Amino acid sequence: MKLFAVLMGEAASVEQRDSLTEYFRSQNWSFWHHIGNSWLVAISNPNWTATSLRDAVKSFAPEVTSLVVEFERSDWATFSPAVGHRWLHHHLQPLKPEPSLFDSLHDPDSQPDRRR
Repeated sequence: MKLFAVLMGEAASVEQRDSLTEYFRSQNWSFWHHIGNSWLVAISNPNWTATSLRDAVKSFAPEVTSLVVEFERSDWATFSPAVGHRWLHHHLQPLKPEPSLFDSLHDPDSQPDRRR
């Protein structure tokens, strides 16, 4: 499975963005699209590259700046509605998260460190 981040510039129209989303669906690619003009796309065909995907993106918005980056599973974090988390957990297989200071501030069972 190859993972790509696809970003389109703000000049992209709603129609161009929607057409690209429909293209991803028509290819039966799994994708995450919960932030404006950006997608995370999972493609099982190993022949796809950042360049070939960029060319596909360009065909929907030839005058719009775009960026396609292939990446590997890694640590990640999000602040978003829970509806989008399933895709991220499935495709990015997060590392076991380490507790953060923020978590301890909002965890009623946590005890503050009183050492000085």
